[in-house]
Amino acid sequence: MGLVKELRERKDLTDREESIRNYILERPERLYDLSARELGDATFSSAAAVTRFCKKIGCKGYPDFRLRFLNEIQNGYEVQEHKLSTGRKENIASVMEKVANCTINGIKETQRDNSIDQIGKAAKLIHDYDYLDFYANGLNAEFAEYARFRFAICGKTCSVYNDSNLQIRSTLFPKDGHLSIFISQTGENKQLIELIKLQRARKYKILVITKSKNSTIAQYADHVLLINSGQHKWEDIEAMWISRYTSSLKYLIDVLANIEYVSNQEYNRKMDEAYNKIGSKDFWTLTYSWEDNLNNKD
Repeated sequence: MGLVKELRERKDLTDREESIRNYILERPERLYDLSARELGDATFSSAAAVTRFCKKIGCKGYPDFRLRFLNEIQNGYEVQEHKLSTGRKENIASVMEKVANCTINGIKETQRDNSIDQIGKAAKLIHDYDYLDFYANGLNAEFAEYARFRFAICGKTCSVYNDSNLQIRSTLFPKDGHLSIFISQTGENKQLIELIKLQRARKYKILVITKSKNSTIAQYADHVLLINSGQHKWEDIEAMWISRYTSSLKYLIDVLANIEYVSNQEYNRKMDEAYNKIGSKDFWTLTYSWEDNLNNKD
């Protein structure tokens, strides 16, 4: 049994020992700096009481307990909940662990929700088109910019449309060689729905990334990939939901970009060689001088 689990499950502690236990579990990061005497002062007990507590838990003393406890905290321990609690104060270690679990689970469930065949079809769509046009709003637009960067490295010409006027203007006249990629968490954004309807009527090729294949926006797509945002209620802390959602979306972008990179490997190898050659010669060793810049009027 791990030390953290042991602390949580012990039922035979005195009131003073419970006070020490609760302090440690609620503020584990403090143990990096606290001596046995200081921990005793913080819990209204004593260094001797802290030492007895550590031995009762199965350690040789406070130094042994602190070493084992902090090692377990640093390397991860089991957390029953993956949500940040609104009912009690979270500590740094629990937030670190919950965010890590949330991120890992989001990626694993995204793998589960999207088969190899689904990913392969999306990758082929992207590979077959030279121009990628991303349509997204809010936070999704920030990830569309990230996708633009990733696919530009692979030789794609990418645009991100997050302004409503430009979204409409870019839709009016179909262009050869363009793939539209819509990113919408709910799939129910009214503006994007009207936009994708226009594109569908004009026979655009469309890839949608959203949380449900049954969403409205997914009905107008040639192909759909699923983001995993988990099940959440309105009272859940939004920060954790965002962590899960963004890790899922970034994972999909990274997978698709890496597939495109390796599928056009010879081109990308030459591009990397040219980039590294000119970069190391003319750009990466540059130093910037404000004085020289002010004297240069061009």
